[in-house]
Amino acid sequence: MARTRILFACLMLAAPLMGVIPAGAATQSSLVLSLRQQAQTSLSTAQLKCEPPGGTHQSAEEACDRIAEAEGDFNNLPGRSDSVLCTMEFNETTVAARGKWRGKRVSYRETFANPCLAHAATSGVFHFSD
Repeated sequence: MARTRILFACLMLAAPLMGVIPAGAATQSSLVLSLRQQAQTSLSTAQLKCEPPGGTHQSAEEACDRIAEAEGDFNNLPGRSDSVLCTMEFNETTVAARGKWRGKRVSYRETFANPCLAHAATSGVFHFSD
């Protein structure tokens, strides 16, 4: 009985400390992004970390913002195809993302007619190399 009271008292004292844990600690996101163009033999990859933004992605903060707007669903990325002019070249480009977004598993893959269309449709999230 005394142990139960002590345990209960410890839990009551610890409860206010739960808010001290940084919000991003439980929701940190880490993704591996890749882009492969048919005309090139190499695969371009970048690591993207969010909350806080980082990794090897050259525009990590912008990419994290776009993914956050889509609530982690790459199919809902706010594309910019109406404001971007792309040539009609055919250079099949496949983009992929895998990892975790705010603790939830992510697996995305889509193929576009060329890199310009891929960047426009995905708000530049996969634009991490020149």
